[in-house]
Amino acid sequence: MRNQNFLLSYIDLLMNLSITFAAIFMLSVMLINRPVKAQHAVDERARLLVVMTWDPQSADDLDLWLKTPGGEKVGYTHPNGLIANLQRDDMGPINDYIELPDGTRQYRRFNQEITTIRSLAEGHYVVNVEFFRRHPDPETNRRSQGAVKCTVELIQVDPSYRQLEQRSVTLAEAGDEETAFSFNISNNGQIQDVSYAREGFVL
Repeated sequence: MRNQNFLLSYIDLLMNLSITFAAIFMLSVMLINRPVKAQHAVDERARLLVVMTWDPQSADDLDLWLKTPGGEKVGYTHPNGLIANLQRDDMGPINDYIELPDGTRQYRRFNQEITTIRSLAEGHYVVNVEFFRRHPDPETNRRSQGAVKCTVELIQVDPSYRQLEQRSVTLAEAGDEETAFSFNISNNGQIQDVSYAREGFVL
C-alpha cells in the first residue's frame, strides 16, 4: 500500500512538472513572437539627389562632397551621414570594369557620383567638388593634362522629379576644391537662396 501511494505521488509530481514546463514553453514562444512596434519610423526615401558627372573617357578621380546643416561632411571618407549618403565613390575606370572569361578587363566608361539627401532638414547645405588625383588610364597608361570639368545637378525626386539646379565646375589641378553651389532648406522644406559663392570645407 505504501509503495502504491509513493507511486501515485511520483506520477503526480511528474504531471505537475510536465504542466509547468509546458506553460513556461508556451509563454516563452508568445514573448519571442510578440510583434514590436517601431518607436520611430525611419524614412529611407531619397528626397533630393546631388549628381556629379564628368568626361566618360577621363581616368581622373573627382570627388563629390556635401556639407549638411549640422556640419557633417558626406564624401568618400564618410559616405553614410545622418541625413545623406554617398552612393558610390567613382574613381574613374580603375574601379569600373568587369572581368571577362578570358581574364581581360572590359572598362565601363561612365564617371558619376551621386549623393542622396533623405531628410529635408532645415538649414544651409554646401556642395563641393574635389579634384582628388590624376590616374593613369588603365588602357593607354596616359595621364590627363590641364583642367578638368564636371557638371553638378541638384534634383528633386520626391514628391516629383524636377531639376532644381545645374552648374559646370572647372578644376585646374589635382588637389583643387571648388564649390558647385550652396542652398538653404526652409522650415517647410523649400529650396531657396542658391548661391555660387565659394565655401571650402574639404581640404
